[in-house]
Amino acid sequence: MSRVLLIEPHRVLQQALALALFPEHDVRVEESIDAGVIGGLKEVDLLIVDAAALRNAGKLTAEIRRALEAAKTPTLWIDDDSARPKRANLTVMAPPIASGSLQSAVAELLSGKSEKPKKAAAAAKAGDVEEPDESGAQLIDLVEVVEEAPDKTK
Repeated sequence: MSRVLLIEPHRVLQQALALALFPEHDVRVEESIDAGVIGGLKEVDLLIVDAAALRNAGKLTAEIRRALEAAKTPTLWIDDDSARPKRANLTVMAPPIASGSLQSAVAELLSGKSEKPKKAAAAAKAGDVEEPDESGAQLIDLVEVVEEAPDKTK
């Protein structure tokens, strides 16, 4: 079982991505990350960063970008912008993400293959959005968590 660190500021997407990778992977979820922590990621096999969401939330700083460029950990970068870290072991996926595409990109990054991740990065750089195959690929279902207050009228 591989250890995956998911950096995602949105709670609904955290749950959807974690569920898409469960039970094959042990997923730890963080809303953001410090640049100093990125360099010391020895206990993580894969890093998944939702760069688009971090940028929109104002949490994708230049310091974090530099730390991600220097990191050795295989990384799945979720963004539709062409500005991404330039390094080895990096796959770029443009949203929306199909569950099958996510699982295959994660498997290829963890196995150390480099042919397909570059292809995925080139497609994202060209601005292509992944379309689910008509052969049954499914988009990741988003689930909203609603906590209800206890009924005090009784």
